[in-house]
Amino acid sequence: MILPAASEIKKIDTDNIAVSAELDAIGFPVAPGEDFTAYTKRVEGLLKFREKVISDLQDTGYFELDKDFRLLAENLISDEIIDEAASITRLLYGFEVRWVPGFFLSQSLGLLWGGCSFSNSSNYLNVFLVRFAFATRMKWFLYRRDELIAHELCHAVRSRFDDDTYEEYFAYQTSPKVIRRYLGGCFRTRADAIFFLVPIMVLLSAQIFTAVYGRVLFPIWPFWIFSSIYPAFLLIRNHFERKYISRAAAKLKSIGVTKPLMVLFRATAGEIKYLSSCQSDEQVKAYISGLARHELRWQVISWRFINGDSKHNG
Repeated sequence: MILPAASEIKKIDTDNIAVSAELDAIGFPVAPGEDFTAYTKRVEGLLKFREKVISDLQDTGYFELDKDFRLLAENLISDEIIDEAASITRLLYGFEVRWVPGFFLSQSLGLLWGGCSFSNSSNYLNVFLVRFAFATRMKWFLYRRDELIAHELCHAVRSRFDDDTYEEYFAYQTSPKVIRRYLGGCFRTRADAIFFLVPIMVLLSAQIFTAVYGRVLFPIWPFWIFSSIYPAFLLIRNHFERKYISRAAAKLKSIGVTKPLMVLFRATAGEIKYLSSCQSDEQVKAYISGLARHELRWQVISWRFINGDSKHNG
């Protein structure tokens, strides 16, 4: 499907699931709880935002993200580079995104910062930023440009899901590195990073104190235990959440779904966990049928990945 203009969205027939499925395939999945009116209003708003960004770039040479960030037209990420990421998300999750404006950012947001995305449902803001080094090279430090952009596009596409549980898991599956795919889901929120780092910094401070003053005023071993508690919690939590994903995927495969990760990407954490607990194929089918009766999102999912044939998955 060619990216439509915002003005075209209002013309979509409410009974046309095929068109909603085509929008899903270009990165507009229906959000949890959205009916057709809310869905098309959001898609229209996102497309209008994109059109505003392009218009501002043409008129002034920049788009003002806020008073601290002016995104320059010359740093707009080209369609050719976006296509690198699109090939990854198409194979993993069944969508290709070309509606989210992306920019190379010359100012650094951190020593090892690679990229980030911004979204705001109230004004339909949705952009992503990537380190400027990627403008001329495919790889920088530990990151590849295609996986990094695919990662940020996954965040952009799922921004209305409000899902801390599996958001990072799905985004990190774009990585070619097994270790990043496995550990990427550990850090869900900023709090996870803080609780991970603070005990380690306390341990480091205690060891520096001991080294500088040459004497032990307090035993170090409690600091080692303290600093290992939260990392252990993150690893254990990540292990069990991945189990839910793998079990849910197995249940979907059992009823003939050939690409279960595409379904789960569009599911909520609660739905994933319920699917993982189903005891029979009949229970899985009944659950999905029930969801599809009440949710447009599951009607589209069923059309593309469950009931439809392969032509719906493109």
